[in-house]
Amino acid sequence: MAELDAKRLLSLTYWVCAFSVNQHSSICSGFGAESTSCVEARERYEANRRDSVLGEIYPLCPCQTAKHLNSDTQLCELNKFESMMEYLAAVVPEFRQVVVVDEDFNVFSRAWVVSELAVAHRLKIPQKLKMRSASSVDRCRRHHGKREIKIEECQASWPADKADILAKIENIPEFNRTLNRLIFGEQDSLLVRFSTELAKKQRTRLATAIAIGVAGTALESVI
Repeated sequence: MAELDAKRLLSLTYWVCAFSVNQHSSICSGFGAESTSCVEARERYEANRRDSVLGEIYPLCPCQTAKHLNSDTQLCELNKFESMMEYLAAVVPEFRQVVVVDEDFNVFSRAWVVSELAVAHRLKIPQKLKMRSASSVDRCRRHHGKREIKIEECQASWPADKADILAKIENIPEFNRTLNRLIFGEQDSLLVRFSTELAKKQRTRLATAIAIGVAGTALESVI
């Protein structure tokens, strides 16, 4: 805690959708629309609604809070991410976007995620990836190397969400090209920035370790 305070990290504020969006007024009573489009989609739906250890279906929230989904444009909280990002970028100094990437890179298959990546890029909001290790970069490039991300093929728990996202995109092929350059491009992409930052941190740690080692050797010679 003291270290975080010394680095002035305790005063940072994070927007996390799971906490910042009122789940009780939207999706707490279900698992999203069940997909019957293909076996893979059905398996994904089934896996997402079960405890990965016990295999039991998660209990649903029994609250009676009125639900407001996409059809209720004014009261719905799920359809305003772009407006929220535009507002925060305008009024919050040093506002930035942090994208935590899972080991299987499923985050890049979610329609909301890639849409928000594109919005942040358009608004020139500083963006940063967080991945497990340097090897994750190579694995991610291999994973997506032969198949570009296409927003029209991305997943959403609610079909209406994806429909709303696609309706706001004027040129889907151009959107996809820009998105893939942003994530996987050879120059100044999110992956390149992550690799550069990680290499810098590793050099700093190495220099610190060498300095400590030299200091220890000098101390031993004095003793």
